[in-house]
Amino acid sequence: MDKEVFREMAKETLKGFPEEKKRIEEEKLHKQLIQSNEWKNAAVIGMTISVGWEVETRPLFEWAWKEGKRTAAPVVEKGNPLLRFYEITSFDDCRKAAFGLIEPDPDTQPPVSLDDLELLVVPGLAYSPDGYRIGYGGGYFDRVLKQTSAHSVSLALSCQQVKAVPREVHDEKVAEVLCP
Repeated sequence: MDKEVFREMAKETLKGFPEEKKRIEEEKLHKQLIQSNEWKNAAVIGMTISVGWEVETRPLFEWAWKEGKRTAAPVVEKGNPLLRFYEITSFDDCRKAAFGLIEPDPDTQPPVSLDDLELLVVPGLAYSPDGYRIGYGGGYFDRVLKQTSAHSVSLALSCQQVKAVPREVHDEKVAEVLCP
């Protein structure tokens, strides 16, 4: 199946997932992540700030801040195929960006090198058991995964778990997919 068709089907499935079931599964995923050794051992965590129907990440940022961890979120720069990460210590450090995203303000927040990330929470629309994923189509996280040694993990709701995803040679897999 074509990636774009698969991506649209995955979006529709996610949008139609019952809100109460989503909330329950997100709580389970959050608990699994923060109880993992990778979370406990990471001083610097990179993750996106969720929007819309994505798996909610705000509680993870707040948990990390309570534990004294540094958090970094990515910024998409026009014309740059690479994501840049910037530290945030509060959601007040962010701005609305293109495509309805919420990003750190690169004019006020310090950059964080990919080498400094110890745990990377990778977003996506659908995940296979072997760690491959369908993202949003820009290839941004595939490029990040190639360049970082951070432990990579994705949080997959039950409706996002599939047997296989269409793959291309440039696709990178995550080290771990957590499921509720």
